[in-house]
Amino acid sequence: MSELTQGQLFETRRHRRNLFFRWLLRRDMDRVLQIEHQVFPHPWAPLDFARCLKHRRHRGLAAEHDGELIAYCVIDLGPQRLEIMNLAVDILHQRRGVGRQFIDRVARSAGRFPIRAHVQEANLDAQLFFRACGFRCDKIIPDHYDNGATAYRFVRRRPRRR
Repeated sequence: MSELTQGQLFETRRHRRNLFFRWLLRRDMDRVLQIEHQVFPHPWAPLDFARCLKHRRHRGLAAEHDGELIAYCVIDLGPQRLEIMNLAVDILHQRRGVGRQFIDRVARSAGRFPIRAHVQEANLDAQLFFRACGFRCDKIIPDHYDNGATAYRFVRRRPRRR
């Protein structure tokens, strides 16, 4: 998972969107919380981010466009897998390939290990997004969230070479 380097530039073909990927910094938290509240009906609180990012296996990634943070992702670098814990794109930049670029970047970093993500049952947009990115639901977990909601666990495995 050492391929993940700070400051790499990516461009989507469809939208010609130049993105700069870097590590999430403490100074980004106001913008991260703003995006979090735009996107999720039950957003993470500042303390949730602080607790999560204190853990040595967890990393925060940011995507900038023209110097503005437009998306972020929190990942867990677990043994034999990588888990996307939180992924959000500013509503003004959604459906332009930003989320897919995050997934592609994380997939390259994961190497041969699977990538997992848990999605609330009611979050159909996220379910469709992960399916479009090559994930498959492999498990349904009742009462997974604090609010009692069911989670769908999505997994993307690297295709085997023939």
